[in-house]
Amino acid sequence: MSKPEFSRIVLLKSIPAAGLDFEEEATEEECRRLAERFKIPAVVSLKTQGRISGKNPVKVEGSFQASVVQVSALSLEEFSSFLDVPFCEFFSKDGVDFSRVEELDSADLDALKEGVPEKLEKDEIDIGELVTQLLALELDPYPCAEGEKLSDYYAAPQADEEKGNNPFAVLEKLKKNL
Repeated sequence: MSKPEFSRIVLLKSIPAAGLDFEEEATEEECRRLAERFKIPAVVSLKTQGRISGKNPVKVEGSFQASVVQVSALSLEEFSSFLDVPFCEFFSKDGVDFSRVEELDSADLDALKEGVPEKLEKDEIDIGELVTQLLALELDPYPCAEGEKLSDYYAAPQADEEKGNNPFAVLEKLKKNL
């Protein structure tokens, strides 16, 4: 497996009982490599901050901000967008330990209802890779610039009573829009 483009390792043993705050920012080189991974023109910036708490499960809560350049699926022109995304993820060394659930507060229990914690293969969490994966999920696979609408590029078929039953009427309207 290749090295992650944006890696920030936190050893579980380094997390104090009170929790650990984090704040990380991708370098220019890391942003360039992330853009290659996502197959987009550019990741201009990527920052994350938050808090890691707990031992098993480990809770990683925070947010990330990303400035990216994407290509519109409609106009094929590049445009910039900004994402500000909160997240709350749980990790466990040996799966879910439901005997320790009483130690979690109600907000943590609600978050656990959304899914089982990810099992850790090592005694570490890669905050950078976590944020990278969350960013990948936030990127629209068919992005459109602000204000672009499908109807600007594709003429919806008219009702039979409005345009008759002519299949070429839609092509005529599209030709006029070009």
